[in-house]
Amino acid sequence: NIHFVPTSYTESNGSVAGTVSFTNNNTKLTFNNTLSIPGDFYEFTIDVINDGGIDGMLDVTPTLSIVDNKGTSDTSDDVSYTNTNIITSSITYSDGTPLNQYDELKVGDTLTYKIRIEFKKNIENTDLQNLPLHLKCNLNPIYIQADSNAKEVTNLKTGCYIPETESSGDLGTIIANSNTLNRVIQDLTQGSDSSIDFKQAAFETNTNGVYTRATTTNDKYPIYYFRGNVTNNNVIFNNFCWKIVRTTEYGGVKMIYNGVPTNGVCPSTGDPNTSIGISAFNSSYNNPKYVGYMYKTTNENDTNSTIKIYIDNWYQNNFLGKPAESKLDNTVTFCNDRDETTAYGYMKIGANLQKKTIEELKESMGEQYGIVYNSVEIGEWIGYCSFYRASAGQPSIECTNTSDNFGTNGHGNSKLTYPIGLLTSDEVMLAGNNVELDNSSTYNTTYYLYNSSKFFLSSPIEFKSNGVAIMNNVDFGYSLSQYYTVTALFGVRPVISIKFNTSIESGNGTTSSPYIIS
Repeated sequence: NIHFVPTSYTESNGSVAGTVSFTNNNTKLTFNNTLSIPGDFYEFTIDVINDGGIDGMLDVTPTLSIVDNKGTSDTSDDVSYTNTNIITSSITYSDGTPLNQYDELKVGDTLTYKIRIEFKKNIENTDLQNLPLHLKCNLNPIYIQADSNAKEVTNLKTGCYIPETESSGDLGTIIANSNTLNRVIQDLTQGSDSSIDFKQAAFETNTNGVYTRATTTNDKYPIYYFRGNVTNNNVIFNNFCWKIVRTTEYGGVKMIYNGVPTNGVCPSTGDPNTSIGISAFNSSYNNPKYVGYMYKTTNENDTNSTIKIYIDNWYQNNFLGKPAESKLDNTVTFCNDRDETTAYGYMKIGANLQKKTIEELKESMGEQYGIVYNSVEIGEWIGYCSFYRASAGQPSIECTNTSDNFGTNGHGNSKLTYPIGLLTSDEVMLAGNNVELDNSSTYNTTYYLYNSSKFFLSSPIEFKSNGVAIMNNVDFGYSLSQYYTVTALFGVRPVISIKFNTSIESGNGTTSSPYIIS
């Protein structure tokens, strides 16, 4: 008994109107509209509910059937209306996530579809005939009983969107020039990371080396990143040591501070002398705003965090006005993702970390489950999407909230004075750490970010119901389920990006022979 909910129909601000009707016990939806000129579109949302007693899943990915609606039985010109050179159509969930075969709809749950049909703007004159377009469209999604193929549609329940494509680059890989950091990294890649299980540490899955982010493989600047126990990502730049983390969507090379060289040799993995100093993330903790790298006092992001002030001062003393500053990539951005997960999403975090289903978590927590759920539901307790992604092993390099994507003028939110920031928990997942609960067997002391110390990340974890703001950090090789209040004093390891095609003077990337950028 899975069907549309007619009363939930909501038309968007489309340029044209339409009419919607329901048949076959509300399992089939039909809409009519008229698209008169290129650019016309019609969009609406509608709920689908599982009112039965059996969990369901989509048998196939739903599609629209588009037919002639001129009031006659003649369908000879239908091809004009289904021609994708003229019309585009889409069926997604309300957040833009595509529908896919085996998407699950559990008993009692509701999912929201968003349907859109548009007269394309860029078309040939020869296509401009038989106007206007009178369209009749049918949608009849087929659900069957869920089995082991069922895939939970988590984004809508958790409020945390996981992008399928993570780069703004145009299609077509750009080959970097020889003797540059980009070319070295590109030549080292072992290929796509589509098969990597990010719930596990790199040492558990033997995924050490350079990988290409699967969602950016065909982009202009694919994302290449170092993972696990690697020894060839060391750089000396501006008289400091750095570890290469990844490339960016604009071709830059992101690097994290790794101490100072001694006679041309950089600190090895595990060396604690790889921070510029210690700092709190913020000096206060009793408000959710304090998980912000910048936060609102009067206007959006008008106040610097304690750690941002510390990093900016270091930049001023070591980069500002110096020759090395010209090699920095000003397009780089740093995500401080403050998107909040739903109550369901927060409980899903707990279930993920304990390797349980939601039902098993409910049973183990008893009454406490409802207490925590309600605290999140009413906003007394806030969980953030960065923590959800970590618990689910779903790293993302895209910052979906523009206001949290910190960058210099013209890039991201344009709030940074200098192109320098911190790593995210997503980037630490890519680098090889995992999200297991405390368990000495899962400590990762071999991946390249381990420095036998603690340092802050830019990813918030939660704001607890007792009024304490919490940030994620890298902690003695422990998993990403480790976190502390924003007022704790931990190491600071700033992150910069080098411009695309920056030349290497010498070196092979090891700690004893780092790549030299002069």
